[in-house]
This record gives sequence, structure tokens and C-alpha cells, in this order.
Amino acid sequence: MSDEARYIVEIRHRSGNYLAEVDLDRAGRGTVLTDLLAGQYEAAARVYRLEDATAEFARAVAQRCVDEGEDVPLWLADLLDNAREPASARFNAKLPEAAAT
Repeated sequence: MSDEARYIVEIRHRSGNYLAEVDLDRAGRGTVLTDLLAGQYEAAARVYRLEDATAEFARAVAQRCVDEGEDVPLWLADLLDNAREPASARFNAKLPEAAAT
């Protein structure tokens, strides 16, 4: 994700609310707003701003492993590696609505 904020829409459903699945390149403010107005999200209940919490969780994983005397599980290696750089460094392109927001 770039430094631009990302948003996700909560959908109201009779069996329980859920978060709409969306590609990261469609989660910018302008795109979500356009999609809401176009009826792409029927029964939208809320819109949430997402924040990158990778570094926070990587620290917590590492600390828990230290506290429990365990190695970090291999399936979490990418999480710890990704915590070393900002999310924007992993993506080259800016979203089209970035200029408008």
C-alpha cells in the first residue's frame, strides 16, 4: 500500500455484517466514494480507514517468541521482513485518485 489511506466498506447482511473484499488498488478514498455512489456496495453500513500495523504485529510476534523461548515460525518470516520498510516502498504506482484527494 502507498502512504495514501485505504478504506474498506462494512456491508449489512441479515446473517451478520461483513467487510467487503476489495483489491488494494481499489481501496483509495476516491474509488470507494465513486463505488458507493454507483451502488457497488449494497447495504453499506460503515466505512473504515485502514492503517498498516505490520511493524506493531511484527514486534509483538518477535517478543512473544522471545518470551516463550521459541523461534519465529517460518510462515511469519515475510511479516517480519515487511516490517523493516514502509508499505509505500513495496509499491511503485500511485493510485489515480491520489491527486484528487
